[in-house]
Amino acid sequence: MKCYLFDTNIWARWYREDADIIGQVKGLGKSDRIILSAVVWGEAVYGANIQSAKSGFDFSKYRKLIEGKSFPTICEINKHTADIYGELRAKLFKKYARKDRRKQVRRPEELECPSSSKELQIQENDLWLVAQAIAYKYTFVTRDKMNAIKAIAPQELKCENW
Repeated sequence: MKCYLFDTNIWARWYREDADIIGQVKGLGKSDRIILSAVVWGEAVYGANIQSAKSGFDFSKYRKLIEGKSFPTICEINKHTADIYGELRAKLFKKYARKDRRKQVRRPEELECPSSSKELQIQENDLWLVAQAIAYKYTFVTRDKMNAIKAIAPQELKCENW
């Protein structure tokens, strides 16, 4: 059995019935599972709510999908995931942050994010997803390049680009 953790860009295309993604899903083995992170679920709920507010988004189709028997398992964030997230973010910071931003932090109240996601070359939510994929040994499925994270991630990270 193989588990696939979907990035938001894959989930959105699957929901919109993108032929490429539907084909990939149909090609999975019978025992394979699709997993959604609580992070992706939050982004999806946000997107559905702002769409429904501004453009008459058909929330009934969305509700039918999430109440269906084939809806993916939701993967929660736990301490193990948070530990991996922190380690990955520190590695990204050490590799990609400007040297002048790498000061010694002495007290907890001094902790801040001195480097942007642009500088670290990964969005915050994607970093959480990668941490979950590593923690649970899932294959992370995305359409993002993920070059920076692939450069520092442990070999356990399995990533597929659909």
